[in-house]
Amino acid sequence: MNIKIKEIIELLDCKIKNIDIDDKEAINQISTDTREIEKGSVFLALIGEKFNGHDFIEKAIDNGAKYIISEVQVDYPCIIVKDSKEAYLKIAEFYREKINPIVVAVTGSVGKTTTKEFISNVLKNKYNVLTTYKNFNNEIGVSKTILGLKETDEVLVIELGMDHAGEMRVLSKIVKPDYVILTNIGISHVGNFNSKDDIVKAKFEIFEYIKKDGLVIYNGDDETLNKNILKVENKTLKFGYKKENDIITTSFISKGIYGTKINVITSKNKYVFDTTAIGNHLGYSILPAVLMGELLNLSSDEIKNGIESYKYTDKRMALVKINDITVINDTYNASLESMKSALDTLEDTPLNVKKIAFLSDILELGNMSKEIHEELGLYAINKKIDKVIFVGKEVKYSYLKAKEENFTDLNYFSSKEELKKEFKDLIEKDAIILLKGSRGTKMEELLDYLKEL
Repeated sequence: MNIKIKEIIELLDCKIKNIDIDDKEAINQISTDTREIEKGSVFLALIGEKFNGHDFIEKAIDNGAKYIISEVQVDYPCIIVKDSKEAYLKIAEFYREKINPIVVAVTGSVGKTTTKEFISNVLKNKYNVLTTYKNFNNEIGVSKTILGLKETDEVLVIELGMDHAGEMRVLSKIVKPDYVILTNIGISHVGNFNSKDDIVKAKFEIFEYIKKDGLVIYNGDDETLNKNILKVENKTLKFGYKKENDIITTSFISKGIYGTKINVITSKNKYVFDTTAIGNHLGYSILPAVLMGELLNLSSDEIKNGIESYKYTDKRMALVKINDITVINDTYNASLESMKSALDTLEDTPLNVKKIAFLSDILELGNMSKEIHEELGLYAINKKIDKVIFVGKEVKYSYLKAKEENFTDLNYFSSKEELKKEFKDLIEKDAIILLKGSRGTKMEELLDYLKEL
C-alpha cells in the first residue's frame, strides 16, 4: 500500500491528536479487523449491527497499529471523524484513483462471483490482477478490496452487490468502472424491492459513475436488460446464446460432474473450451471473460488457458468424496436459477448410481417466496433424480407442490436437526448427492453428518 498519513488527514473532515502530520513513512495497511493488523498500520473503528470497533482499539494498538481512525477521541495517535464508515469509503475512493487500475465491475442478480472469477482467471495470464475475495461485494467489502491494491496491480476485477436502493450508487462512486458486466436481472433479494422494475432501477445506478468512454457488457438474452439498456449512454456489447449477440455460445455439452464442453464464437475468433468446471450457467459465465480477454489484447491461447484452468471456490459446485459417496457441495448461495442449474448437473452426471438432492431455502424472496419455491418443487421432480429431500421453512412450499405430482421418493424436514434423526436411512451406498441452499441455511453441515456415518 502506498498512502501517507498526511494524505488521509487532508482527505477527511477530521481532528487529529498525537500525530506528526509530516510523517514521511508510508502506511502499509488500513484495517477494520484487529486479527489482520500489521505493524505500522491504521486501524479504522467501524460500528456494525453486532459490533463496535471502538471496543477493540487497545487490541489494535497491542497488535501493532500505529494510528487509529475513530469517532471518539482516544489517547493514541488518532484521527477523529464524525462517521468512520463514511471515512472508510472516502479513503477507498481516493486510493482507487491514486493507483488507477483498469476497473472491471461485475454486477447482476445471479452469477456475479463465477463471472468475476472467470474474468480474473483469464486476465491474470497477461496482467497483475486484484479481484474481490469470495463475494465481499458490499460497501465494506468493496472498500477492503480496493485498499488491498498494490502499485503494481494493473487490473481490478470487482464484484458489486446490492440489496437496497442507493447502495449501487455508493459502490459505483467508489470504483468508477471502466467496464461494467451485467450478468442478468432476476429476483435475488427481491424481498427488499416492490418489483423487478425497482431492481433494474437500483442496478442501473452503476451507470452514474461509469467512465464516459466506459464499455457495458451485458446478457443479451435477458429481456429485461434488452428493454432497459437503451437508457445507457455508453457503448455496449452483449453476450448469450442468441445469434444477434456479439459473443455467442453455439454449443454446450454438460458431462455432469465430469466437466463441460463449450463452443464460443466472437467477431474475432472461434473457441472450443473443455473445462472441468460444472454447471449449466457456464454457458453465460465464461462469455464476459472471453470478451474481456479480447478487449485487453490477450491471445486466444491465453484466453483458453484462463477458462480451462478455472477451479471453483470452496462451497461452489465443489466435489467432495466421502468413501463411496460423491457430494456436489454447492452451498455457497442460492437463487432459483442456480438451484435449477445444480439439479441439471446432478441429472447430467453419467453414473449408474442413486442421485439424491438435498435442497434448502432460497432466502430474501419476500412475498414471492411461495411462488418461487413452488416452481423449484416442480422443476426438481421433473429431473431424472431418484430422491429429493427438502430441508427448511420455505422449501415446504416446494415439497407440497411436488407432492401433488405423486413423485415417489420425496421427503420434507423442517430443520437439519429433524433430518439428522433419519439421515442414515436416506443415504445409499455409492450415491451422488447434491447439497444446495442459500448461505444462511448452512447446508454444508450435512457433510459432517455424512462423515459421521
